[in-house]
Amino acid sequence: MAGLMRIVAIVARRLAAAVPALFGVLVVTFVLMRILPGDPASLMASSPSAGPEEIAEIRARLGLDGPIPEQFLVYLGDLAQGDLGQSFVTGQPVATDLMERLPASLELILVALIAAVAVALPLGVAAALRPATLLDHGVRVVGTLGVAIPTFVTGLLLIYVFYYRLGWAPDPTGRLDVFLDPPPRITGFLLVDSLLAADPAAFRAAAAQLVLPAATLALFVMAPLVRITRAAMLEAMASEHVRAARALGIGRRRVVLVYGLRTALVPVLTVAGTVISTLLGASVLVEKVFAWPGIASYSLDALAAGDFAPVQGFVLLMALIYVVLNLVIDLAYRLADPRVTLA
Repeated sequence: MAGLMRIVAIVARRLAAAVPALFGVLVVTFVLMRILPGDPASLMASSPSAGPEEIAEIRARLGLDGPIPEQFLVYLGDLAQGDLGQSFVTGQPVATDLMERLPASLELILVALIAAVAVALPLGVAAALRPATLLDHGVRVVGTLGVAIPTFVTGLLLIYVFYYRLGWAPDPTGRLDVFLDPPPRITGFLLVDSLLAADPAAFRAAAAQLVLPAATLALFVMAPLVRITRAAMLEAMASEHVRAARALGIGRRRVVLVYGLRTALVPVLTVAGTVISTLLGASVLVEKVFAWPGIASYSLDALAAGDFAPVQGFVLLMALIYVVLNLVIDLAYRLADPRVTLA
């Protein structure tokens, strides 16, 4: 019970410490959206030749006619009530748009992350246990290429090879084949909803659509993870406690998994936190390449249209997700190594 209360206290302190950072994100995003070229009022006007009176009326309706500090105070007041504003492109509240599209982005990111970790950890461990072999050299080449090639280039190459040339993958136009009816929305995750609805055709179609975009993100994440896993395992296997375990006659499997891998997980988790945060940014390009209807492509379309509210809502949501992910990584340190203390 005392341990649970301590974790709750740590979580509360970390969340409180994140408030100034979130406020800074709000300020920077709000100001940038106001000083960037483009006028939403002109874009919303009935015609390109709309007069100054019509544009001024639209600016007043959008709350853009006052000074920036005054607009920011109004925005904070609305935000305190859970109002992220309204998109003039979709005509819906931004919170509604984000919640409709968030499951698509989370499904893509989670599948990519699980696939990357499932491949990177065993590969990194295997390369560290067999240094200077063909496997080790291959792992290092894969790690270098994954970091060097941009995600949108990887996505386009995968589309060209597996869709255009080989015809193995479905057309990259969203989450589900246009000729299939989606399952009833329960969680928003198509894989989960299709299983809950006992619809194997929808599950297979959703999984097929997910393969290429998830593989694109997984390759981006796998490269740094496999490199740090290899380096951390090499250092862990050369440490004093691992040599002592070997001298005591402890089995190789236990030495590798308990004494080696568990020690190596701390630096791996540190890099994983950074990689996951960059993964959120990389998903913007991947969603555009594969026409994925997630929050990243939604915010990019809003930015191109000069629609302030969706971009501000997206950045705030990403900042919140980043805070939560870092908190989870910090708590995972304690599980990986009980010697780690959390302040």
